[in-house]
This record gives sequence, structure tokens and C-alpha cells, in this order.
Amino acid sequence: GYTIATTREQLEALQPGKKAVAYNHTLGSGKSLYYELDRPADHISLAEFTRKGIELLDNPNGFFMVVEGGKIDWACHANDGRAAIDDTIAFDHAIREAVEFYHKNPYRTQILVTSDHECGGMSLGYAGTKYASAYEILAHQKNSYEIFSATVAQYLANSSATDINGTEMENIIYNVFGIVFDTLSPYQQEMLENAYDRSQAGSALEDSEKDFLLYGGYDALTVTLTHILNRQAGISWT
Repeated sequence: GYTIATTREQLEALQPGKKAVAYNHTLGSGKSLYYELDRPADHISLAEFTRKGIELLDNPNGFFMVVEGGKIDWACHANDGRAAIDDTIAFDHAIREAVEFYHKNPYRTQILVTSDHECGGMSLGYAGTKYASAYEILAHQKNSYEIFSATVAQYLANSSATDINGTEMENIIYNVFGIVFDTLSPYQQEMLENAYDRSQAGSALEDSEKDFLLYGGYDALTVTLTHILNRQAGISWT
């Protein structure tokens, strides 16, 4: 007896009083929404789900609704500042929909916003920039770590290149992160080359304690790139 909605048009067509399940026609990791940074234009946003959910649930007896911006957590696990920020803004837009309902029903509406925990320890301030901030640098990042990790895996499956400089990977890094390899410090270049070697090794080093402390079980090249970009912007991970 449920109506299934997997597109924006199908969601908007749902009517109160009918049982429904709604989700995007393709899903990200863990059967979730895509990261806001990666969300295709035809995908329903968290705010849109929230607005329609309120419309469908609103009734004279009241209702209870839970909305989660769950991938803020995931992005912080992976130390991806841009993905975490974009998903936080998407969550804020969802809260705005609830607040709009509150303004129409101020005497019978309670909104509670909380977080369950923090992962990664994002800090605003990095010694390498002398604590200066340049958050606009994050605008160079075009995809989340999740999408880029898949790009790295596909590239390594078809390339035997043993380094980054002078290869197609250098162009891929620039296109996704805006990072120009030759402008990095020798230390940063070494970090990237070491991470590239680790990504090439695949699962061979995943039981290494040093490897886990450096990359946390994520693709090494991707994590190193987000660290470099975040630090340039004045963001660090504790």
C-alpha cells in the first residue's frame, strides 16, 4: 500500500494521508544521499525531503519527525573539510524548512537540533599558515573524497606510472582540488608521492600501524590531498 517516489517530480506529487517511501533513484555509499558536494542536480536534497515530509505529516493531532545530516560525520571521519562544510550547510537548509513551519505554527512546534559526536577533530587554525585563514581555497575542490577515491582506484587499475609529476594523475589532482604539484613545497610533494605509492600498494599495507595512523584506512592519496588543501585554507585535523 506504499507509494514509492524516487524523483523530485514523484515526491512533489505525493499527497497527505497516503503511505509513502521516498529516496533518490541512485544512492551513495551505505545507501545514503550523495554528499552535497557530489549531489546531481536532479537529486532530491535533504531540505526538499524535510519540506515535503512536513507537508505530508502535518495534521491536527501533530506529528514527530527526525531528520539527520548523517554524512557530516562521515566526511569528518575521512578528514574532508569541504565535504563536511557543504553537508553542514545542507543540514542548515533542512533546519530552515522546520523553522518556516515553526513561524506558521509557533505555539505548537518544538525544534531540537543536536549532534551525537564529532569525528576527526576539525580545527579552525593551522600553524603552517601562522593561523591565517583562506577558506575560499576550498572552493577549488569539486568532489568529495568518496568520488575522488574511486577515481584514483580506476586510474591505478589502468596506469603503471610510479609517480605523480608529469602524468595524467597530476592533471586529475588539479582538476578536482586545484592543487598544482610543482607549486607545492618539497615536503608536500614527498607526502603526495609517498601517499601515491601507498595507494598503488592497495591492501598490502593496510595492517601497518603507521599506515593506519597516517591515512585512517582511507585511500592514502585522497586523504593526503584533502589534508594539504585544508591546511592551505587554515583548517587542520587533530
